[in-house]
Amino acid sequence: MRGHGGVGVVTLLLAAGLATAAPATLAASTTRGSAPAAAATLATPASAPAAPVSAPAAPVSAVYPVPGNGVADCLRAAGPGRLSLLGRDAAGTLGGADLIAADPAAPPLASTGVPFLGASGACPEVGASPQASPLPTAVVRHGRGLRAWFTLRVAAPGAPPVTLAGSPRAPVRTAAVASNASGAAVVVWEEDSTPRVFSDASDRLLLARRPAAGQPFSPPRVLDRGLADLPAPPAIGIDARGNATVAWLRGGGPDGSVIVVRSRPDGSLGPDQQLGSDVHDEPSLAVAPGGDALVAFVDGISVDAFERPASASRFARLAVPSGDGDLDQTAVALADDGGAVVATRWNATLSASVRPPGGAFGPMRRLAGPPQAAFDESIEFFVSGATGPHPPPDDTGRALHAAIGSDGSILLTAVEPSTAGAAAVAVVARGSLTGGFTKPRRVGSPCRPVAGATPFALAAGGLGLAWIDDAHALSNDLFDSALGGGTLHVTAGALPAARRAAAPLDPGLRARVAGPRTLRGGQPLLVRVRCTRGPCDVRASALEEVRSELAHRADATPIEVSRTLPRDRVATIALRPDRKLTVALPLQRVGVIACTPDGPRAASLTLRPRLRAAT
Repeated sequence: MRGHGGVGVVTLLLAAGLATAAPATLAASTTRGSAPAAAATLATPASAPAAPVSAPAAPVSAVYPVPGNGVADCLRAAGPGRLSLLGRDAAGTLGGADLIAADPAAPPLASTGVPFLGASGACPEVGASPQASPLPTAVVRHGRGLRAWFTLRVAAPGAPPVTLAGSPRAPVRTAAVASNASGAAVVVWEEDSTPRVFSDASDRLLLARRPAAGQPFSPPRVLDRGLADLPAPPAIGIDARGNATVAWLRGGGPDGSVIVVRSRPDGSLGPDQQLGSDVHDEPSLAVAPGGDALVAFVDGISVDAFERPASASRFARLAVPSGDGDLDQTAVALADDGGAVVATRWNATLSASVRPPGGAFGPMRRLAGPPQAAFDESIEFFVSGATGPHPPPDDTGRALHAAIGSDGSILLTAVEPSTAGAAAVAVVARGSLTGGFTKPRRVGSPCRPVAGATPFALAAGGLGLAWIDDAHALSNDLFDSALGGGTLHVTAGALPAARRAAAPLDPGLRARVAGPRTLRGGQPLLVRVRCTRGPCDVRASALEEVRSELAHRADATPIEVSRTLPRDRVATIALRPDRKLTVALPLQRVGVIACTPDGPRAASLTLRPRLRAAT
């Protein structure tokens, strides 16, 4: 799981020139012009033979640099041809939804405005279906430190924000929103009653709705009470007539179950329905414009899926083959003609079962497996509670997503964690309701970690792919620290081809280990990096072998830093551990990669410092 709170544990210093320093003894090997493993096309396992899929048009791509060299975070699909990122006000305070017109065929991508809601305690949600306009909603932080509390604010584009809930005695923890093309919208949030009643199981789940754009929200209705911190925001969807469906996890583990309820346009609530009995993770939900609803979740060691036709009042179990192996995430998509996909994930292993219109779900086929030497990193949602300048890590953006386009195409996305040889990448699988899947592909630069990926509906029809990356630092306790220079990438048509470097693109990587040869436990290792032939992105990484004084065992944990450099500028990168129970720091291998700004891997070095631990 990713760390939260506290202060950054990886530092990076820039210098104008290469200062004189006595390097530690090292043995270096250099490779140039090789294609990165992280950008290579995946081979489809024998259990999932590639089925014929109609060839999409040639790829069309565009990029959007985050204004002010800022951080790219909180990527969300925001309706036809729109995306949303974490925005900021004129003073630079993070707390709005930067709404972006995302048409890769008509660059440059441009912001259409940033409805500012207040300093965010969590990523803003926009809640737009593929046919709807966005409705930015955010959990907003007030105060600092232990005195911080949170409210829920909503702001339609061009309208002032409205506070729906939250006070020091009943702060808001999580929220979700859904809207349709007519402007009907439903907002659901968890209210933390602990400050008032001093109980860990006293939270309430509430719902408010508006009948159409420009109209006020109704008074809140209670959906559930006696909750103990939802592990994720509720799943929510709304159809073209304004019927909303909400699904959330009550409990978790052997006694965990999913609760679903319908909110009708007149404000009345349908009966609760309990699904599953051994649910550990949050459910995924899809609601078609015509009103059909599909929900899926991991129940024990299998996937359970339930469907409710628009005319029915209850969900019925579906026969969806689960496949083999552990599971920790699901994603679903549902078309008006009955076509559907249920996808699952375990770390970086993706699988999917597809139902063609009028048919039944086929076998759960494995599409993509984990790379070798992956950092062991799980995805887990962290509820609002940060008191620093940034919202908590956006695990929603890194999660598994599924979408079905108006043309019957399917797009699955997930973010695969960093490996010893390359930064985190987006894993993308393209298919169709009637033709299976092509071979999935890993997309992104080996030097700049992908922080989020999602499919989205194009204004002209079909599906587009979006992902974000940043300069980035990751300590060995998996604490993220984005360093700015964020970029949004958008592509339509065929997936981007695997990138391969050409000799003229070699940025001229130079790297060496600086500083003393004897390090104490927790002391950083300094690596000096320079690109001599032009601007470049650089990444330094290591696997640290640490021994716990309590567990009496050694673990390999990751440390990585990525940064963008102008030509002939030098970065002194500090690979800084943060383990409090570390006896020694034997970083015996450090990998350094340099990439040209448009992504291809151009050069890599392996440094062998042969460091000694101080006694």
